[in-house]
Amino acid sequence: MLENFGAILLCGGKSSRMGQDKALLRYQASAYCWQGVAPTLLEHQQLVLIQSGASEILLSGNRAGAIADHWPDKGPLAGIHACLSQSKYQLNLVIPVDMPGLSPRLLETLVQRHQGDVSTFAESTLPCVLRRSEALLDYLELQLQQGGSGCSLRQLQQQWQVLQTPCPAPEQLFNLNTITEWRQHQSVRENLWPFSSAAY
Repeated sequence: MLENFGAILLCGGKSSRMGQDKALLRYQASAYCWQGVAPTLLEHQQLVLIQSGASEILLSGNRAGAIADHWPDKGPLAGIHACLSQSKYQLNLVIPVDMPGLSPRLLETLVQRHQGDVSTFAESTLPCVLRRSEALLDYLELQLQQGGSGCSLRQLQQQWQVLQTPCPAPEQLFNLNTITEWRQHQSVRENLWPFSSAAY
């Protein structure tokens, strides 16, 4: 039986390469639409997390309803720390707002495979699953206080106990960071999941 888990949705970035808040862009390629109106990227990712089985979704950043970073401008690690500090669950799935190809089934698979402190797919640092503990929170706080090269997800996953498993649908692990990438992806106007490998 799948353990109850919370989710952390990283949406506190500056979107400098996109030129506008990517979380609020209308995602035409989404499988979720209301009366022909596409959800925002933020809404799309929230719906994906609900479908994956998350019992709680915490948003990082300064927008309404989100949890502000304790250490601003320190990247995704700061968002993870702030949300993990307030999570009600030991097990927490972390995804970024700009990775819309992730399907509920793929995320559920990552949670099912989780062991130890941190789990990821071998091909990418995100999404990841973290087991909340005082030791992990203390580590994150120390890295954020010190700053520098240690203040990154990759560094965390190099220094911490991490389980990496192959992704059954690596084509879902893409980011949309620039307006060109966004337009190219939107022009397809097709939901990625039905065509994803292994029906993921």
